[in-house]
Amino acid sequence: MIELDHIEESYPFQDLRWVDEGRIIETNKGKKVLKFWLDEHILQAHILWREELTKQTGVLTDRMIQTSHGEKAIYTDAGWVTLHDVVEDPYPVWDHPNKIGAFLGRYITMPYGGGESGGSLSLSEENIYSDRERLVQSLPVRSVSHKLVDKLKDEALTRLEKVANVIEGNELTDTHHRVVSIYTLAQAKLVHGQLFWENNEKKSTSPYKVLRHCLAEWENRGGSLDLLLDGLNTTFPLNKDRGTLLLAHIMYPYEMLSFISQLTQETTRTHSQQKVRFNELVTEWDTNKRVCDTMVAWLQDVREKVVQ
Repeated sequence: MIELDHIEESYPFQDLRWVDEGRIIETNKGKKVLKFWLDEHILQAHILWREELTKQTGVLTDRMIQTSHGEKAIYTDAGWVTLHDVVEDPYPVWDHPNKIGAFLGRYITMPYGGGESGGSLSLSEENIYSDRERLVQSLPVRSVSHKLVDKLKDEALTRLEKVANVIEGNELTDTHHRVVSIYTLAQAKLVHGQLFWENNEKKSTSPYKVLRHCLAEWENRGGSLDLLLDGLNTTFPLNKDRGTLLLAHIMYPYEMLSFISQLTQETTRTHSQQKVRFNELVTEWDTNKRVCDTMVAWLQDVREKVVQ
């Protein structure tokens, strides 16, 4: 673990003490959080990405605090360490669907150059075929709810077929750059009345998977998904290929594929653990179905307005 003396020697702070040992320190200039990086390439990619995010969106973010010598990180025996401001006040996300939607549109257009991946970006015929085979060949689930799981697997195959038809029936131009994953919209914090975005993910994925996750979280909070989509549409227009691609990603049965993978990898899972994971699957499944229904209606309304 890094010593406080090392931090005090490297940064222009005084009166350091641990608030959460090894993670958060109190200084004469407020609380700071330490983040550790084993891969220098990923670290440098995040430094550049956060700087550019602020430039392109005008939104503050937890950029790396400079050392006394103007560097963005310090090297230790355990790897690189960066310091960041701790922002504790939450942004009232759910009261500002248009603003959050517009921010997400800008966020997902910010390419990330790190090498750590989070799955395939595209909805290619090859990927659809491979995932179909994974579902077909997966072993039956023997649990209290195995009949419902098998039923959902059949529905997942139907969803894959629908996605395949969308890909085949449209000449879609996918977005192939990676963006930093979003774990939760609660990463939005409040600083002097302004939106501050806290980055706590190092993984990257497709812009459409980020949107899929955020739309599902919004749906579960009970807010107006239409208003969020309206805001998103102002900075990431959805009336053509992008809307169709987003709908295809929402339909794609990622939740079932993840469930099957976990069952395969974790053969020692207890009955109670399996039940918890099954309940998570059902919740995510139902949420994505509602998001899909809303998205279909919203796209139809937007496209009708364009025609008029």
